Amino acid sequence: MLHSDPATAQYIGFEELTKSRDNFLLVGGENSGKSTILKSLLMNKLRSQAQAQLDEIAFYFDCKGKKLPSKNRIKAVLTEIYDSLPGSALYIDTLNNKTTTENALLIFDGVEGLSQRCIDELIDFLKEYKAPRFIISCKHATAHEIATKLRTEVARKFFEVNIGGMKRSHLKGLVGRWLSSSTKQNSVAREILKAVDNAGMPNNLFVYSMLLSIYERKQGHFSTYLHEADLVRKPPRSAKGLSRNLI
Repeated sequence: MLHSDPATAQYIGFEELTKSRDNFLLVGGENSGKSTILKSLLMNKLRSQAQAQLDEIAFYFDCKGKKLPSKNRIKAVLTEIYDSLPGSALYIDTLNNKTTTENALLIFDGVEGLSQRCIDELIDFLKEYKAPRFIISCKHATAHEIATKLRTEVARKFFEVNIGGMKRSHLKGLVGRWLSSSTKQNSVAREILKAVDNAGMPNNLFVYSMLLSIYERKQGHFSTYLHEADLVRKPPRSAKGLSRNLI
């Protein structure tokens, strides 16, 4: 279940995270689903770009176990996801120039894996380039430091979005939103848990909602192993679990 201070929390869905022009700091624990959400968002954007919908061009950097270069070279690593696509060096140069425009979405996943120097380089990059939209993810232990830097040094509006664990006992209640039959609810809940365990996915509301949408699409048939393509093909129609606070 995604959560924050109940007095100020605003719950948002995956679609809003995709279409919003706001900046977000996505916070969660180990295996809470942060990367799943961000990679799903990235795939959503790449599919749109493939259909010449270029209102927002996505760039992604996985910070876990890597070094972020100096602020002046960050643009180069953001285009690495496009390196395997057929194209010329001119195409990559064009993408480089797009990374700092107002229709760019820059995703930095797992910044807690960066050294302090690399975090400082990232903050300097955010301070210099105000036009793009940013989504940054980190674990709880790093969230306060990153949020403070975003508020005091970057001086840009970011919403902190919290994602936490979800007890398996909550799953039946979620399934009840889709199915009225108690017998059917128990059966589908068991299939979801089996799929989550077999695929090594996190137990959270986002993943459960995604699987229920897949269940609807496949008219009740669950595979025992779900590929990444299944996870990103159709976002949940109601992923109420993302809650945001203004940093």
